[in-house]
Parts: sequence; C-alpha cells; structure tokens
Amino acid sequence: MNIQRIKDTFSWFLEYVLIVSVILECNSVLMHGVVTESTVNFYYVIHAVIVASAAVLLVLKLADKKIIKLFIERFLPILVVMELYAIMYFFLGVVPSPAHSAIKDFIVKFMLMLPIFSSLLFIERKEENKGNDRILYKYSNVVCIMAFLNLIVYYMSTFHVDELESEI
Repeated sequence: MNIQRIKDTFSWFLEYVLIVSVILECNSVLMHGVVTESTVNFYYVIHAVIVASAAVLLVLKLADKKIIKLFIERFLPILVVMELYAIMYFFLGVVPSPAHSAIKDFIVKFMLMLPIFSSLLFIERKEENKGNDRILYKYSNVVCIMAFLNLIVYYMSTFHVDELESEI
C-alpha cells in the first residue's frame, strides 16, 4: 500500500471530524439537545475531539520540510504576536471576571484552538490545495448537507395530513 494514500485518507477523515465537531461546538441546536439529555458534559468532549483532530492534522501537514520552513519564517512570528495578545487579554479581561467557565472557555478557544486552526489554514494555503481539498470547501459542503437535512425535517414536521384534516 502507498503510505501517501493512507496519509491522505486519514487526513481527509480527520478534516471532516474536525469540521463536524466545530459545527457542533458553535452553539448548534444539535449540541444543546445532546447536552441537556446527557449527564456527560459534551462541551469538554467536543473540545477534546477538536483539539486532538486539529493537532494530529497539524502534525501530518508539517511533515513536509518546505512547509516547516515557510511556517517558521512567515507564520510563527504572527502566531507569537497573536498568542501574546491573547495572554494579555486573558489576564486583563478574563481573569477579573467572576465566571470560572469563562476562564476555561477562553483557554480552550483562544490558547488552544485559535493557534491550531490558524496554523492549519496557513499550511493549507501554502500547500496550494485546489478545489475539493480545502478545509473551508469541506466546511461549506457539511453546512449545505446539514441545511438540506434541516429543510427535510422542517417540511416533514409542518405538512402533516392529520393537521390539515383537523383544520377543515
């Protein structure tokens, strides 16, 4: 078997896992339904899935020497400035707030997810992926599929024959 083909398939799978996890994490109705029905805090599970899949994707994409060189030369200084700003905001804006959940959410979203996502998007741009290989293209596909499924559920729930007969 070809190692590159296995790596590409694994990356493709991880990208879709990452995209679906990000969509669920962004206050979606599906996530609120799961969280209210379960005793497990799925926010932490989703955050762990996002960070783990994004970190593995980052390691897989940084396997190329050319990409590593470009990453260190062009993006690492920007990433350092971005994280210094986030740390400064953390100590000046988030820590004084009385909510402990705000501290946890800020650390997960801005200290872990933001640098990993921005690094992934930078690397993807430098890899010169075209068309279907882009993460944001895959994101739009998943959102379109979810919108289509939501329309089907909406139309199936609004056009009941029983309700139409009872109104007559």
